[in-house]
Amino acid sequence: MIDTRDKAACTGAARARVANRVTAVFTTYNSAQVIGSALRSVPGDVRCIVVDNASRDATRAVAAQARNDAKIIAMPENAGFGRACNVGLRLVETEYCLLINPDVILSCGCVDHAVAVADAHREFALFGTSDSTGKDLNYQPSDDVRPVEMVTGAFMLLRMADFKKIGYFDENLFMYFEDDDLCLRTRLAGYGVAAVDGIKIEHTVGGSTAPQFDNALERSRIYGQSCAYFAAKHKDRPEGRRVARMVACFRLKCLWNALEMNFSVFPNLRAERHGAKEFRDLGKKVMFENAFTQAQTQNREIRR
Repeated sequence: MIDTRDKAACTGAARARVANRVTAVFTTYNSAQVIGSALRSVPGDVRCIVVDNASRDATRAVAAQARNDAKIIAMPENAGFGRACNVGLRLVETEYCLLINPDVILSCGCVDHAVAVADAHREFALFGTSDSTGKDLNYQPSDDVRPVEMVTGAFMLLRMADFKKIGYFDENLFMYFEDDDLCLRTRLAGYGVAAVDGIKIEHTVGGSTAPQFDNALERSRIYGQSCAYFAAKHKDRPEGRRVARMVACFRLKCLWNALEMNFSVFPNLRAERHGAKEFRDLGKKVMFENAFTQAQTQNREIRR
């Protein structure tokens, strides 16, 4: 269980080092069940921005109650994860930005530790947890800071001076592979991506979207689109070719599961294959044509 003791338990030199140097940015979509706990786990001297993707639940109200000093931005529609993150990133005025999923709870002291590591390792622009990271690269500067291909988007500490040069998330991606793309572009720009031991978070995977508003097949279709986009964008890179092989496997897996009559996973595989084919046939314009945004359009028309 993550240690979520109050801010008083995390004081001293580390607190002074972090004070007013970090802004936490959350992107939410129907996240009322989790955003309160996430915001309360952020140290009080870390500024908070919540960009809400037109939630249909009480996300904004819960966020305001959890942190009355948080800046809450209500998007007129579900703009997608990367686009919403960029809205928050453009408002950051501090040295560092901490991107956190709304279904993540931070342990006491983890922000202090991340900033201390970032201060000591200027060769890296992006820092994440040691969990759910890509493969280690060869150079090992220390036991607790490891260069990696990528870190999970659930917790990312960005050095803003570097990312004003690198750029933020690719807004052509509605959902999925934004973190992969950002980490790859960071490394291609000559900066490092680091996994840091000692950053402890509790992540409820998939908990940032309320189940009643979630559609598993639609998410699989969008995943297929994002796979195809990433593979095409980075076709000359090993990372792009690796994802291209995943796309090629969608059809083979569908065929195999149909022959085996394993229909429990067949619909999701077919949705992934369909999404990849949509992107190949229609290009980037299909990335934001999905049930998440269509539902909002229909709701607006009904209200009129």
